[in-house]
Amino acid sequence: MAVGINQSNFGRLIDFFSGRLDLEQRIIRVLHKKSFIEDPTRIIRAVRFEQRYKFTFEPQTLHLAYQAINNRMIEELSSARLKEELVLLLKEADPIPPLERLVYLGIWDYVFPETSFTEEILPSYQKNRDNGNNQQRSNGSWLKARSQISGVFRRDFSSPLRQFGA
Repeated sequence: MAVGINQSNFGRLIDFFSGRLDLEQRIIRVLHKKSFIEDPTRIIRAVRFEQRYKFTFEPQTLHLAYQAINNRMIEELSSARLKEELVLLLKEADPIPPLERLVYLGIWDYVFPETSFTEEILPSYQKNRDNGNNQQRSNGSWLKARSQISGVFRRDFSSPLRQFGA
């Protein structure tokens, strides 16, 4: 989508791909079949926006994401680009739903193969959330969980066994 800035079209919405309709219907859709192949960080970004805004993947877009994940396109990313997207995800008001979605999609296993999200990270956050504490970010359990996630980042991104090409 774009907005016209020339005098004859000033302020007019230009929408060749029905993006406005997708926004109204709360749908995430890629414009072409190689979108996730060309830039696999788009998958993580799409998950972040899907969870933040309560959108859903359009079925073909979800299929294309799975294809890219199954073809291990995430491993083609530099560690810096991957870390940047994951750090943005962690800065979400509630990063657990997008992290859970990464697990569901199978991205977590490629990025952190030696760490189980559900066994090592989620319990302390869930215990805090289940106790009705709405201030997860400042709570000790949440800080512990976030510290564990950050430790995983440091370990994975500095590991010579990772093949991210950075």
